[in-house]
Amino acid sequence: MPFLSLIKLLYLSERLSYQEYGYPISGDHLVSMDHGPVLSRTYDHIKGARKSTPRGWDTWIADQADYMVSLTESGRQADFDELSESDVEVLDSVWQEYGHLGRWDLVNLTHTLPEWEDPNGTSIPIPPQKLLASLGYSPEAIEHMLQQLKHQRAFDSQFA
Repeated sequence: MPFLSLIKLLYLSERLSYQEYGYPISGDHLVSMDHGPVLSRTYDHIKGARKSTPRGWDTWIADQADYMVSLTESGRQADFDELSESDVEVLDSVWQEYGHLGRWDLVNLTHTLPEWEDPNGTSIPIPPQKLLASLGYSPEAIEHMLQQLKHQRAFDSQFA
């Protein structure tokens, strides 16, 4: 698969998880880039700018020539037990709706998302509150969700 398709599909999955469940799949940082919004750390992994941790990115994804990526042998045999049922539902839903689109169609699609803004050759963070507002959440709901995310991150950091 073209890596550009992968990062767009993963962004759309993260976005849909926020929309449907109020929380992310990966918790990655969202940023606007020239070719649309992406998950920042994921993009860094694809570019090779971030070192993989044990059982991390390189365990699952292999770089191919010409900006292509594929699952590694470990990735093909994985049971993905780290993903919740709702995570799998979101990923399946995004694949069903957008998996047939080419990379440039996905870029064009993500350029229409209200949270994306043209960064003019750089990147611009998309704060969670901006994404949640673009998904139609009320200011009160956004504040509650941000508090929940903060507590979850604190919990995760204690047990990482």
